[in-house]
Amino acid sequence: MIDTVRQLWDSWDDTDLAADPASGRFLTDAAAGEFRSRGKQFDITGRFTVPRSPQGRPVILQAGGSPEGRDFAASRSDANFSPFGKLTEASEFYRDVKARAARLGRRPEDIKILPSASFVLGDTEAEAVELHHEVRNQQINGKTALILLEQVWNRDLSGYDPEGQLPDIDPDPEAEPIIQGRALLHQDRFATVARWRAIAEEKKLTLRELVIDQFERGPFVGTPAGSNEPRHRDPAPRSGTTPVDSSFRRRQPARCRSLWPGPIRSPSLQVRRAS
Repeated sequence: MIDTVRQLWDSWDDTDLAADPASGRFLTDAAAGEFRSRGKQFDITGRFTVPRSPQGRPVILQAGGSPEGRDFAASRSDANFSPFGKLTEASEFYRDVKARAARLGRRPEDIKILPSASFVLGDTEAEAVELHHEVRNQQINGKTALILLEQVWNRDLSGYDPEGQLPDIDPDPEAEPIIQGRALLHQDRFATVARWRAIAEEKKLTLRELVIDQFERGPFVGTPAGSNEPRHRDPAPRSGTTPVDSSFRRRQPARCRSLWPGPIRSPSLQVRRAS
């Protein structure tokens, strides 16, 4: 389909549009937009009535995290969204998609990686941190946490307490997918579950807190003037527990800065709590 659409876009040349009001001449070539496309999926003939855009054609974006999605992005797209919020996973995804592009005969620099990121801003650092905790806890309720984990376990987890421990059963990869219509980002279910259990034990996290910790996408938390560093924080501690590395900041290492199109400029928008 992409090849057919590109053929339609290329049926116009950059010089086909005259649009000269003085002479009344609209086209330089009367055959502009004519096309014939034959393939396994399409056999169409006609005239494409939309002239070329200033950049030549629309940008093709792909949101592919599965092996098939990565291959499609590497072969066809101009940019691919990265769903990963942890630096190690995001870096691996970046290298993998670029390597796939090279194996398919494309220049790795021709496909851009658009990382996931979120922003929580406040008048002060403390206010932004407080708002960040509120946003995280409101975004992931108990039901949402269970649904997200069901994608990996491939089991009905509705009987588990979101404020309790992770399920003590193993994933069931052989069963019919419990969640339809979504690609599985975590290809090795058993390794993912084992890693999550280790993290939950180390940080003393409940099921819901583990989901908040693992599914957050690169938050930038702070004031507009100082929010250009990603902040990784643990969920708000339960009574009697201590947050782990609660003030940890991390700058992007130099080798990974090409993930970002440029320096992050501080926006004028500020997030405020409703009175």
